[in-house]
This record gives sequence, structure tokens and C-alpha cells, in this order.
Amino acid sequence: MKKEIKYEILDSHVFVTKLAGFEHSEYIQKNETRVKVKADDIPLVKGKNIKNGKFIEKYEYYISKKISDKLERSKLTKDCILVPYVGSNLGEVGVFYHNYDCQLASNIAKIELTDNHFHLEYLKYYLQSPIGQGYLFQYKQGSAQPNITMESIRQTKVADYSYEKQLEIANILKCIDDKIDTNNRINDNLYY
Repeated sequence: MKKEIKYEILDSHVFVTKLAGFEHSEYIQKNETRVKVKADDIPLVKGKNIKNGKFIEKYEYYISKKISDKLERSKLTKDCILVPYVGSNLGEVGVFYHNYDCQLASNIAKIELTDNHFHLEYLKYYLQSPIGQGYLFQYKQGSAQPNITMESIRQTKVADYSYEKQLEIANILKCIDDKIDTNNRINDNLYY
């Protein structure tokens, strides 16, 4: 007997935001620097920081803490999922584990959990899956530079398993990812 999978709308359990274009052009872009000017400058997270489900900690730009503190909506201050919604990394999904504050540059959606209904890693893997990607791209716009709409993200339906089952699924997939990473490192070392 086939078990029916229930789906839950993502929007009821998360807070989704994006950096508004005016915020980026008004406050960030004209104040960003290529290097840290002060020790407490905040790195800017761009789409290229999200790749293959991972958060890449290589930054090209920084902004002062003083300016960043005024832009709470786009400041990364807790664990969340990031999804570039415009550009070359369109639809990539990665988890930002809050070890330090960062500031969102343009074209990235921030998905924060508002309760414990979904496990963060499970949600990441789900959004990376063909089903999750189908939901993310359901209202895709643009032809010259396609983009994912916030409506697509908010209307994404997620397979609703118990928290324990989500954790089990996430752990299995993480083990597979870790083995792939190990094999890739071994292969890279064979060339040198």
C-alpha cells in the first residue's frame, strides 16, 4: 500500500525576505569596499557565495557595521537558507550558519524558520530536489535575465514529514554529500 505524502505550504513556517533594490543602491553599493576598512566591517553575501548547497565564505565586498546595523531586513543574524533569485546562480540553495553577521547584497532571498516545523538541512535538500526546484521556478519571470519571484518561494509546498524523519533524510543526504566531497578532493589530488 502506497503511503500518501502530505505537503505543507512553506510560507506558514518561514519568513522570506529579499534585499530591496533601493536599499542596495541607496545604502550599500555606494558604501561598499573591496577590503575591510575597519576590523568590524561586515562582509556582503552575493549569489556566488551559494554553490552546490553550500555557503562559500569568500567575500569581494564589505560594508561598515554602522551602515549594516541600519539595514536589519537584509542583515544575516541567524541561521537561514539563501536562494539567489536572479543571475548565474539562479535557484541555488545554501545554508548560512550564523557564526558572524553578514549583509545581503542584491538578488538573494533569505528564508528564516519561524518555528521548529522544518529542519533547516532537510528544507535545503528539499529545495535542491527536482520537486523543490519545480516549485521555486513555478512563476519564473524574464527572458534576458530570468528570475525567481518571491511568490514562487512563498508558495513552495514541502513534503511534510515528522521532524525526526526530516532529520533522518537530511543526515543520509549529508553523508552522501560528504562522500562526494571526499572523492572530489581525492581526484583533485591525483592531478598534482
